[in-house]
Amino acid sequence: MIHHNLALTLPVEVHTQILAHARAKYPHECCGLLVGTSARLNDKLLEVKQSIAATNHAAAADQRSAYAIDSRFWLQQDRLAAATGLKVLGIYHSHPDHPAVPSATDLRLAWPVYVYLIVSVGPAGTTALRGWILNPAENQFVEVAVRTLHQ
Repeated sequence: MIHHNLALTLPVEVHTQILAHARAKYPHECCGLLVGTSARLNDKLLEVKQSIAATNHAAAADQRSAYAIDSRFWLQQDRLAAATGLKVLGIYHSHPDHPAVPSATDLRLAWPVYVYLIVSVGPAGTTALRGWILNPAENQFVEVAVRTLHQ
C-alpha cells in the first residue's frame, strides 16, 4: 500500500550518492541521514536536499543485516541542518542481498516522524530504492512515493 498523501523528492545527485554508498559498503549495510524541508499543508511533501553518510555503528558481526547511527552524530547533523533552515527528514540504509522493504528489525526500531529510504544491493549493484513511513496506529510501514528530480 502506498501512502497517497505523502511524497518524497530528491535530486538525482542525492539519489546517486545513496546508491554509491550502498555499493561501496556491500556486503554490509550502509546508513545515513536525509536532510531537507517539508512543504505543503501538514508536511505532505518532503524535499530531500542532501544525504549525509554515517558510519554504521552496529556490531561488526551484525553489519550485514543491521545498522546503527551514532546519536551524537545525528544530533550534530540535526543542529547543522537547523542552522540552515533544514531538518533531518529521515534515514537511508541498504539491505544487502534482500529487497528494499522494511525488515522486522526496521519495524521494531522505527520512529513515525521519519521517512526511511531502503536500497536493495547485491553483487551486481543496486536494484531498487524505496521509501517507507511507519503508521503507528497499525504498527506497520506504508510505502511513500519517491521521485528523483533530474535537473
